[in-house]
Amino acid sequence: MPSIILNILSIVIIFASIIGMFFAITLLRKGNGALILRSIFSFILFVVSLQLIEVDLMLNGLTYLVPWIDGITFPLIYGIAPLYYIYIRMSINPNYRPQYWYYIFFLPVIYLTYDIWDYLFMDQQMKAEYLKKTYNHEFVINVLEMNLVAKAKFVFLSLQMATFFIFSYLKLKNHLKVFTDLESDNDIIERLNWLKTVTVFFGVYAFSYAAML
Repeated sequence: MPSIILNILSIVIIFASIIGMFFAITLLRKGNGALILRSIFSFILFVVSLQLIEVDLMLNGLTYLVPWIDGITFPLIYGIAPLYYIYIRMSINPNYRPQYWYYIFFLPVIYLTYDIWDYLFMDQQMKAEYLKKTYNHEFVINVLEMNLVAKAKFVFLSLQMATFFIFSYLKLKNHLKVFTDLESDNDIIERLNWLKTVTVFFGVYAFSYAAML
């Protein structure tokens, strides 16, 4: 039974990743709206889709077949939330541009990339052998085995990520209330409701991915 469940889950994950890649490329090439908004959303979809492929390979113990992918999306998950918040703000107000200080929230991506740089770019054959031996994917972080400083960093990054998605949701909720009270265009209201749903999805996904590590 566990094997059947794993196979079904694997199929679902691969299907979702293919759909995500397709929409990311399609949206970037032929989507409506400002190019910068489409680029941000396409990038987020692409990262999530790539992460799903990585997770699927990990679950099936096949990461050694594509060694370069292992760990490559790990730092990016912590950049999705602040990037998505920019996307929401710009969707609501096309003239919105983040202040320069806002970009400090992307420092975790740089730090984590630096932290695992040697692992990411180690000899691919050696990496494949390592992954083949470690079926359970030892690169995955076990929070219980972290020291106090590492735990504090992990908790901080996870809380930061959750905070951005909560702020995005609240920003959309307040904006939606204004349009609803004014009995505005139904198309705008539907789009805002759709964005609320997407925000919940990305929030749950990102936090679940981080918690799994």
